[in-house]
Amino acid sequence: MTSVADFVNGFAFKPEHLGEFGLPVVKIPELRSGITSKTPYNSGTIVPQRNHINTGDVLFSWSATLLVNEWGQGPALLNQHLFKVIPHNELHKRLVRFAVEAAIPELTGHAVGATMQHIRRSALDTHLMLVPDDTTAAAFAAQADPMMDAVLNLTSQNRELAKARDLLLPKLMSGQLDVSGTALPDEVAA
Repeated sequence: MTSVADFVNGFAFKPEHLGEFGLPVVKIPELRSGITSKTPYNSGTIVPQRNHINTGDVLFSWSATLLVNEWGQGPALLNQHLFKVIPHNELHKRLVRFAVEAAIPELTGHAVGATMQHIRRSALDTHLMLVPDDTTAAAFAAQADPMMDAVLNLTSQNRELAKARDLLLPKLMSGQLDVSGTALPDEVAA
């Protein structure tokens, strides 16, 4: 796989690097669930540019839980134990993403470590991936990219709606928001 994409390991943050301001630091929980109230932050000034990520970047956790996902929450910083997967040909982005995801069961079989399982980079070096010609890759991208972009967009919209719900619901329940007069005519008669 390393012949078709670079696997850039995240930055080794120390506890004193993490705070409440700056860019979110993406670890395995953020890869799985997005930014939460537990997500640490860092200004990013000490972090090399290769460890900065943005919406659409393919991320792969190679330690503990093997997981592939596309980041969908804007600028952030990548923590160690995660790779940013950068295809050598942008046309292959989703092909590489799905190939890494499909390889997880085999890669899991090569995991090492007594307390926390992880895969070695050599497992990625030896894992093979079929690379189609540009015409086939373009046809795949024409089908897959709009769908995956829609997934990212809908996921982002869901997060924004959840934020609005979490902001408004306590105010509604406490009576701080007045919703009288908002009933539909059929609801008034009932």
